Amino acid sequence: MAKIFVAYSSKDIRLLTRLRDELERRSPHTLFVAEWNVPYGEIWREQIQTNLDLADFFVPLLSRNFLQSEEAKRELYYAISLADEKKLRVIPVLIEDLRSDELPYYIADRQYIRYQPFDAMINELIQALPRVHIDESALSTPQDLIDYTKRKELSPQEMVDLARQALKTTWGQPSEWGRAAKDIADRLWNQGNSDEALEIYDALIERFPPIDSLRISRSSYRLKLRDYQGADDDCVVVLQRDPKNIKALIQRFWVRWEWANSMPTPEQQREQIQIIENCLETLDSIPAAFTTFLPGYLHVLAAGAELCRNISYAEKARQLIDNNKERLKQEKIGAARRAILNCLKILEKFYQDTGEADKVEKLKIFRESLEDNWRLHRY
Repeated sequence: MAKIFVAYSSKDIRLLTRLRDELERRSPHTLFVAEWNVPYGEIWREQIQTNLDLADFFVPLLSRNFLQSEEAKRELYYAISLADEKKLRVIPVLIEDLRSDELPYYIADRQYIRYQPFDAMINELIQALPRVHIDESALSTPQDLIDYTKRKELSPQEMVDLARQALKTTWGQPSEWGRAAKDIADRLWNQGNSDEALEIYDALIERFPPIDSLRISRSSYRLKLRDYQGADDDCVVVLQRDPKNIKALIQRFWVRWEWANSMPTPEQQREQIQIIENCLETLDSIPAAFTTFLPGYLHVLAAGAELCRNISYAEKARQLIDNNKERLKQEKIGAARRAILNCLKILEKFYQDTGEADKVEKLKIFRESLEDNWRLHRY
């Protein structure tokens, strides 16, 4: 589907907000509006030019405010040059009753959407954009959507557009449409289409902002892309709402652990280690961390001991293992089994380095017994 760059004057923010909301509700196309789509910390003009270069349509909201803004006019000039090279199409929209002699010549000689009541203006703009042809049966139910995306040979962007459209539906349970969209996002990720998968997660989080599990899932994907700051930001939002969210604490531990390991010196690692220790301290105060989430908790304790060279974390993990051997043997989930075995291997190396051979031997014997017990299963 098309990528639409909306240019505007910041003084016209109220109309811009209304137009953005209507376009997102009624059109499956991807919008770029700098007010909301430039990430914090990014260089504004670089993001503007990058997204202009990627745009299929440039929609300037023309007003006297716009024509008096040097930044807005700079975007317009650049878009016109791209249009002359047939790289995008310009659809000017007059949001104020401007005379033709007030318009730049390169706008005045183009067909533009004239100033008119908002509803008429937005209808005309939507009609000017390319139509999206979707098999209506694809959106009959959430399961139909999932089946349709598996059956049809769709491009990654077409799958994104379908997911976006599903999230705008007004029939059925919104949560069911959300699960269908998440299914599409996860399949796109597994196929190597990370940008498109994250695009759907962005839409999901915008549609269901209170659902913390979506942010934790997006954090795990961002971490795999080594977007440490983005991954950490997702965890922070969850922990601001619930400082004892165990999944968010464990996820943030791994974000900061990988971030620390990407840094070459102890001095550069210090901030990451401080946050890692805070995560472990909080987890230690939550009984469910070592009842409901024991395998994951053991793994972060061992990894924390290794990175921070902290014997107390290692001893905590070793004691929990000694007290829960029968329970650990009964674990059936593959990810949990991997966490347990990784924990044991890390602890073996930790105690090998500290010269405590008896502890190494006991841990090794238990690990090998688990590997023998789980040999017929994938983990």
